[in-house]
Amino acid sequence: GTVCHDYWDVIDSNVVCKQLGFQPHGNSHHVNSHFGSGSGPILIYRTYCSGTEAMLLDCNIDFFGYNSGCNHYEDVGLTCELLCSDGDVMLVSTNNLVLLCVNSTWNLIRLDSIDNKIGSVVCSQLG
Repeated sequence: GTVCHDYWDVIDSNVVCKQLGFQPHGNSHHVNSHFGSGSGPILIYRTYCSGTEAMLLDCNIDFFGYNSGCNHYEDVGLTCELLCSDGDVMLVSTNNLVLLCVNSTWNLIRLDSIDNKIGSVVCSQLG
């Protein structure tokens, strides 16, 4: 089933991303079936999370069971941020781009914009 985007906000997104093992902050949501319309029942109509919940079902939820007027073209989608520890490095592409974790946040770095010493360290971390 799917979730309707009515009343959905970034706090709700953060709760779901945290539940799935991603960053508990800095996440985004997409409305109007950004990733395509779902199928099957629309299970949740309205969601009210405070941000302290461990999972979506801990939030106040209006389950779909009355005439909400929500359709699949209103399905919500999420983009969650990966968890990282300071100093983690991840290759983004073969175009000299890497992600470097600083202050528990991923930052995009162009390898050709840093000196050879730092580039050597990053490359050795990548293997």
